[in-house]
Amino acid sequence: MSLIQKDFKVTKQHGQFIEKNGVLMMGTFHPAALLRNPVSKPAAMEDLLGLAAKAKELGSDYIVVGRPVTQAEDPVAAYRRCVEEFVG
Repeated sequence: MSLIQKDFKVTKQHGQFIEKNGVLMMGTFHPAALLRNPVSKPAAMEDLLGLAAKAKELGSDYIVVGRPVTQAEDPVAAYRRCVEEFVG
């Protein structure tokens, strides 16, 4: 994956923030990879939570959340959990 680093290995370096040319990047698993290898889903979720935490740390006022809320069994409860985790 040359966008981040020429020798970047997502299985070993996912969730790690890398700065390149003034841009902060983080690699994580492709959704298709998670379908083929569901055991990686918890790690991917941790990556996303780390991304939300970094956004908050850098001063973001909000984040956009899609499928984790819209496809949840209880979307309202899922939304409230996201807000609680982001706002505190």
